[in-house]
Amino acid sequence: MSATCQPELLEPLAFGALDGVRAGEVEAHAASCPRCRDRLRWLRAERELMARRIASAPPLPEEMWREIEMRAFGDPRVEPRRWGGGNPKRFLATVGAVAAVACVLGMVMHSRHSLPSLARRHHQLPSLPSMPSARAPSTDEHSLIAKVQVNGPVMFRVRTVSADVAVKNGCDGEVVVNGDVDAERLMLRTMGGQVEALFDGGEARDGRVEVQLPTGSSFEMRTASGDLRADGQYGHAVLQSVSGDLFVEHCSDLEADSVSGDVAAPNVSGTACVKTVSGDISVGNCTPTTRINLASTSGDLTWKGSCGRGCDIAAHTASGDVQLGFAKESAFEVSYRSSNGDLHSDLSMEFPDHGDSNTMVGRYRGGGGRVVVETFSGDLGISRR
Repeated sequence: MSATCQPELLEPLAFGALDGVRAGEVEAHAASCPRCRDRLRWLRAERELMARRIASAPPLPEEMWREIEMRAFGDPRVEPRRWGGGNPKRFLATVGAVAAVACVLGMVMHSRHSLPSLARRHHQLPSLPSMPSARAPSTDEHSLIAKVQVNGPVMFRVRTVSADVAVKNGCDGEVVVNGDVDAERLMLRTMGGQVEALFDGGEARDGRVEVQLPTGSSFEMRTASGDLRADGQYGHAVLQSVSGDLFVEHCSDLEADSVSGDVAAPNVSGTACVKTVSGDISVGNCTPTTRINLASTSGDLTWKGSCGRGCDIAAHTASGDVQLGFAKESAFEVSYRSSNGDLHSDLSMEFPDHGDSNTMVGRYRGGGGRVVVETFSGDLGISRR
């Protein structure tokens, strides 16, 4: 970057937070500076991607819209103030927390009444034929329970608006769903090895859903503001939320997306792809050949595990920090690229000069695994697990 570069203003520009004059100045500079131009393109592409994820998420309840407006502006009638000066580091520290709100309000608010139909179209689960399924309301008008016999692990699906979901391992030949929710009926629809929980024919709105699955089952769970927690051992886990937190104790593979919710998966034996806007991500692995891809606009990224030959770890964030904890037997090469971030390592590693002031490359125990970290202003910390 040249002496006229102002890298701390690229993120406010990408999120539309600069005033007109300052935005024009930074935009003009980026057009003539290859490095700033590439960084701005990356930030805008990430914002667009996150906006698409928000548009395809389950519809938000009306009360959540009011909460988002109050959190963003204090009063929904007050126009948000443009940022034209002051402390840019303060903006970078807070833009991630506001990113989810900004995306929701800026990209979706104008069409909030059409969002439910859009969400239903994007999240329509595969059509399953009607088959005999358990359906049994209890004596409590808001508590429902349903069971279905299965042959071993299954693929389980459920959707909620604000209801929490708790999953645990149960009997190998049975799927049990208990819903303390505002619904008249609960049905488990099955086809082959798939089981789908339907509350009044669709998603559970609020309350709590408890699920028992055979060990090794896979699942797909989507929610707007509910928390999803799975304790036990599972196969492929697919999770998506707007603001709800996501947790999986042990799974073979993980796909997770959230806007402002945190995502945690301490034991992933295969691959993990996790993305958020402002939520923190924490992932661990139990095999040295794991492939991990973590990305966030402003959330902190944490990984702990073993990394050897065949291991591939990628972490990308704009203003969040990255913390990597390596097991003693690890051997890897790390590449860290950042405009304003710093690197701190507790391991004995050398980082020779590569002629690029924004990129550092080092090896531990001769290399083997591949670790790539890219931030804009976030720091990288390397330690022993």
